[in-house]
Amino acid sequence: VLASGIISSKNQKINVLAPTENLEIEASWDNDHIRFSSGLKQSNSTNRADLNGDLRFTSSGLELGLQRSRFRLLDGTWRISPNNLVTISGSDICLRDLTFSNNGQSISLNGTVSEDSTLALELKSEDFHLSTIAPVIEMDLNGTVNGVVVLRDLYDNIYIDSDINVDELVYKN
Repeated sequence: VLASGIISSKNQKINVLAPTENLEIEASWDNDHIRFSSGLKQSNSTNRADLNGDLRFTSSGLELGLQRSRFRLLDGTWRISPNNLVTISGSDICLRDLTFSNNGQSISLNGTVSEDSTLALELKSEDFHLSTIAPVIEMDLNGTVNGVVVLRDLYDNIYIDSDINVDELVYKN
């Protein structure tokens, strides 16, 4: 298989997210993988996302790796760790080193979402400023989050274990 395509859309509204514009996706499919680049901008804002990477078809499922990808939120650039990998095999979703970082703050995902309740997904936050996501979720939030949330058995009886510290939490001033 060898194919390529371009998708372009002027305006978008995705569920609870703020309206977006200028969605562009370019992809080329060569045998067992699709190499893609994409861009999306939040309407009336400087916020944008540029996601680039490879989607591989394996004998057990899919592998997604993002390279040279970043988000621009509140005039700050968030980078995605270059060694990340998302693997989907059956109902298992494995995330490795999926870390978003900007000027000393980071959010990272590692682990597995699985029907096997012994496997866990870990969400780790280091000096994450809630004001970063406020315009995207259209909510007035401030504060700094540090900690870990461990999620297990997400397909059945969700188990959440957390150790989180939020400094100076402010909602709607």
